[in-house]
Amino acid sequence: MTGLTRRGFLHAGVVAGGLALAGCAPAPPRVLVLGCGEAGGSYLQFGELLSSVARDDGGVAITALATEGSVENLALLDAGRVDLALSLADSAAAASTRADLVAIGRVYQNYLQCIVRSADGMTSLGDLAGRTVSLGASGSGAAATARRLLDAAGLTATPEAPPHRRTAVP
Repeated sequence: MTGLTRRGFLHAGVVAGGLALAGCAPAPPRVLVLGCGEAGGSYLQFGELLSSVARDDGGVAITALATEGSVENLALLDAGRVDLALSLADSAAAASTRADLVAIGRVYQNYLQCIVRSADGMTSLGDLAGRTVSLGASGSGAAATARRLLDAAGLTATPEAPPHRRTAVP
């Protein structure tokens, strides 16, 4: 039976120590893709700020992805093309048939505004009947919310109009 020499013991110690230290080395940060919103919009700016803070903190790397907004973000999340998605609450609720969606934070309260020229004399949503209205980007939560609002007011969107412009009809 051969005994362990001092040299063999030291060699084994150096190898074991090297392996232990290799396990202590910081792992490269995982890159998460965050579906945000349109270029120049507040959701993309928020995503870029979050990315910057995460990078400076060193815990995780986040890539802010420009998208059309909530609806597209949820579709990208569903398809596995993003890891995180910014979304309006009502858009997320409409997608709530998926049991694996979880809200991890609330950024701020959002408001939907209907703006018209005062000279047009409109005072209610019903006054939009027969007019062309802009709903926003087709993949945005604002457009989805506006469609639900028009439906609730008894107005519908014509399918032949481009996605970001719909004609409201009674």
